[in-house]
Amino acid sequence: MGTSHLAVSLANYLTGVKRKKTALLEWNDHGDFERIGRFAGKERQETDQSRNKWEVFRIMEVDYYKMADPSVLSFCLGRDYHYIILDYGEATESSLCECARCDRKILVGSLNEWKAEAFLEVLEQAGNRDESWKMAVASGGEDTRREIEKLFHCRLQRLPASADAFRITREEIPCFEDLLFTRRGPGKMQ
Repeated sequence: MGTSHLAVSLANYLTGVKRKKTALLEWNDHGDFERIGRFAGKERQETDQSRNKWEVFRIMEVDYYKMADPSVLSFCLGRDYHYIILDYGEATESSLCECARCDRKILVGSLNEWKAEAFLEVLEQAGNRDESWKMAVASGGEDTRREIEKLFHCRLQRLPASADAFRITREEIPCFEDLLFTRRGPGKMQ
């Protein structure tokens, strides 16, 4: 599970399970939302606000904003959304600083041997984290996860396997509850 998969899953959880109006903003240039929209057969819809044109489409009550920017975020903040999810894609020093303004920050990584090094670098860059930060791993061994938790004084929540981001399973619900709504103090593991 990558960041976009988790973002889509969380948005579908918030709309489908919690019944909360949710916007999902593609805050990167990967083009995943373009492919999602094409796959789902969604035609381009434009939202005209202050002469800005944004591409938005809806799947299962989630509003998807492709290639979003600060003007799209501002537009969404002025709407009646309960939740706005920003999909930053890959973690960079810039995106880590930028997401610091978010209420919740979820850092997703992999502990597979060929991806662990990159995730460890991001954990190091994230530095001091307050309770609004959550760290999650999609893959890798349990021994490795426990070692990293000790090394970085954090909790790495294991994400359940998810074949379909548009179908929320019973295993995912407690995980998403914890990621979005459980508060912990810095460094505390529960």
